[in-house]
Amino acid sequence: MQAARRELTEETGLVASDLSLLSVAMVEVDSSLVLDFEFLAGGVYEQEPYLKEPDKVERWEWHSLHRLPEPLFPPVAVGLRAYFSGGVLHSL
Repeated sequence: MQAARRELTEETGLVASDLSLLSVAMVEVDSSLVLDFEFLAGGVYEQEPYLKEPDKVERWEWHSLHRLPEPLFPPVAVGLRAYFSGGVLHSL
């Protein structure tokens, strides 16, 4: 969990008050299988993310869970399926 918390802050500037595991998945990214962990970060909704890695991410934006832009990054889609289903372990 410490690594997830550190990555969140390094990539977005957001500081989570707590983390919950949403999903673990084998996801294909750029023709490679990647083991991906998705977390739900608590206490970040009042904060504004900022772009700390412009060479990797175009922008950060908040969206309603029911009106998300398409296409979703595959690991995010897996995490959202876990969130809505209440499950933890998923794979693509």
